[in-house]
Amino acid sequence: MQHNIFFLMGKRQIGPIGPSAGWLAAKLAPLLAEHISILHRAQATAVEMVCHNVERTRILTREHLSPLGEILEYASIHLGSFQDFPTSPDLLTDGQRVYLRSLQQVCEWHKISAASAHPDVVPTHVYALLKECGIPVAIENMDRDKKTGQTPDIIQEIGRKHHLPYVLDVQHLYEIAKDHNEDPVIFAGEFARVMGKDIEHLHVSGELVLQGKQVLNHAQLPIATNRKVVVRAVRAILDTTAKPLPIILEGEYLIDIPCDYTVRDNGEREELYVRCAEDMRKDRECLLNEI
Repeated sequence: MQHNIFFLMGKRQIGPIGPSAGWLAAKLAPLLAEHISILHRAQATAVEMVCHNVERTRILTREHLSPLGEILEYASIHLGSFQDFPTSPDLLTDGQRVYLRSLQQVCEWHKISAASAHPDVVPTHVYALLKECGIPVAIENMDRDKKTGQTPDIIQEIGRKHHLPYVLDVQHLYEIAKDHNEDPVIFAGEFARVMGKDIEHLHVSGELVLQGKQVLNHAQLPIATNRKVVVRAVRAILDTTAKPLPIILEGEYLIDIPCDYTVRDNGEREELYVRCAEDMRKDRECLLNEI
């Protein structure tokens, strides 16, 4: 998909910007139409939808709505785990076939530009299968809790071997840099140089640290303890790349609302939707104002 709208911040070009809808799906589980309404209120031009399982994936094609890739400037999905997938397509279970078909339908209908994949839960033999199904896989660099995919050379090796683009997660690389006493901004530039023109989009969030302990590993930028460093890392990436990059904001919104929250009534639901859109909008404005 060609990105027709971008923001010019000095000499830095930023593509469409919008949130991951994963927090919204986890906390309030709205219909796709409600997702779209909130995204419009937030003035989002991009979105990443969670497709971690069959049910969450099928929700995206149950309603007769316009494709996300036409409503917004950019639409991506986040894949789940494929650890149990066999090496031969002939050995796929019925459930695995249903998940693949559902993903295929979502990608086709919504004009999905990228499907973010965690290399620690996607065996190497699955990449070809996903590509054959028309699912535009993009490899994401991993955080400190994962066993692989944390450094530029490892990510590049996967991408080159399977001919895949990349999703660069800034908070993830921040954690790895800090754990190894490296400068996160320099580390971000190294990632960007290795990935080059094959970066599909960025994941941007920060962390919230209280009394020296990380209490939120995907914080929205306005409350992120490391916001200034994250913004500088984003600048370093944009200065290295030669094209406008879409940005998916992964920070948690509605932080006082737990996952699978039970809404009392329609009045509270509307109030939470308004708050959610405002959180998304403030996160976007924070990045644009500081980049």
